[in-house]
Amino acid sequence: MVPHTRRRLLAAGLGAASSSLVAGCTNGERPNSEEVNEDEPGLEEPLTDLSVETVRFEADVDRLIDEDDDAENLRLPYIFDEEHLELIELRDDPIDDVGDPFSFLHEIDYDEATVFLHEREVDACYRYTFQYVEQRSSGEGVRVQFCRTTRDPDVECEVGDRHIQLTMIELPLATDEPYSGSGRGHSASCTAPMEDDE
Repeated sequence: MVPHTRRRLLAAGLGAASSSLVAGCTNGERPNSEEVNEDEPGLEEPLTDLSVETVRFEADVDRLIDEDDDAENLRLPYIFDEEHLELIELRDDPIDDVGDPFSFLHEIDYDEATVFLHEREVDACYRYTFQYVEQRSSGEGVRVQFCRTTRDPDVECEVGDRHIQLTMIELPLATDEPYSGSGRGHSASCTAPMEDDE
């Protein structure tokens, strides 16, 4: 019998707390979501109110995050142990002077959370905005939904220039074992997950 570790208990209790985190940003119908196995701990509802950090880079490399050759236990796009931060590095410097681009990752308590990393090429005048996270039907990992939005008017950018946007999302999911999969969705408009009309 598998012992109940603190991380598994936290994951099991997440479902009850997740409904209080759901918040809408615009009107829209909830897209069809994958069914969740009720016997598996995880998310009962999509989560929207999460800590997110983004950093931009020039689109000069095919892959921004580089893994250490000895990173046998590293399971990107997830970071579930602080020691894993020593096994990754960036192949380029951020566009803006942000100091340590991984400072967000160092502030997370990995006994209570997991980080989802997402890198995507984007037009310099746009950004991919985090919308919500859903549990995958297998119970292994999550699906993260993004939408494309225009950057603030005071941001200097050239139409046609390309950037790589690195998005780091703190998930209130703790695990002792790496997740086996992940999913990502991208939309041209921002609609929040909503309950079906009664």
